[in-house]
Amino acid sequence: MSRLLGILGLLKPVSSFFIGLASFAAFCGASPRDPRPGWWLLLGICFLAGGCSAVNQWQESDLDALMARTRGRPLPSGRVGRGFALCLGLFFFVAGLSILCLKQPWIVTAMGLAGATWYNLIYTPLKARNGLAAFPGTLPGCLLPMLGWEAAGKIPDAVPALLVLGFSGLWQIVHVALLCIWWEEDHENSPNPNLYKALGYRGVTLLAATGMIGTGGLAVVLQLNDLMKSQAGAAIFRGFSLALLIMGFAVLFEKPSSEARRGIFIAWHLWLGVGLLLVIFGYFSEPHG
Repeated sequence: MSRLLGILGLLKPVSSFFIGLASFAAFCGASPRDPRPGWWLLLGICFLAGGCSAVNQWQESDLDALMARTRGRPLPSGRVGRGFALCLGLFFFVAGLSILCLKQPWIVTAMGLAGATWYNLIYTPLKARNGLAAFPGTLPGCLLPMLGWEAAGKIPDAVPALLVLGFSGLWQIVHVALLCIWWEEDHENSPNPNLYKALGYRGVTLLAATGMIGTGGLAVVLQLNDLMKSQAGAAIFRGFSLALLIMGFAVLFEKPSSEARRGIFIAWHLWLGVGLLLVIFGYFSEPHG
């Protein structure tokens, strides 16, 4: 059981599924007639993300052992060995790319490979040297909607596409900022540079708050409600967005408790998850050949 939990900890199935869901929702938002390529895209991205996660933990095992947030991970805790982690990561990496290569246009495979390469070979070493690496680190996440559009064979017009990419990048920056706020002491005492050390608590909270407000505004501009094809779903999403905007202002003007920081971090991910699922359900609520 300890070994199994270690494997799951390396692959991060929840995070990997969330990453795959982002591409799948973009695929559904393009409203292709045949949904089957989307399922292969979801599976391929989940495998690829899991492989990148395991390789990333292999790369950062020494640093993970020094931080309270990460010292319980499989490698620092000794539940699995370094060699096993690397082999597992490479296996899922190759499996994910193989699925994309066999079932998707070549450009989807190329973008998947580019995103994984950027994450493990550029971003991971860079963030150990520069606390602002979180900004270029958003590139793989910005590729996720493009993967979905390419798989569906439909790219939005330039302005909507750029807004979606901006939404994706901004959401990831807020993710990192909220993580720094939640684990403030951990990031402050870390031996390596990070976003908290680069900007300080005030800078990170300002980034998180303005990012939450900006991302909520972009969600309205992008008319994500129209993709949900459900008045009830759109109402849920609008209500969730309003709550996040209020949270954004609260983070900006008042230092929340540790429990509140954790709650805001979770709410931030639930908000996007709910939005993605509503887009997917909206697509499948209509008949497809």
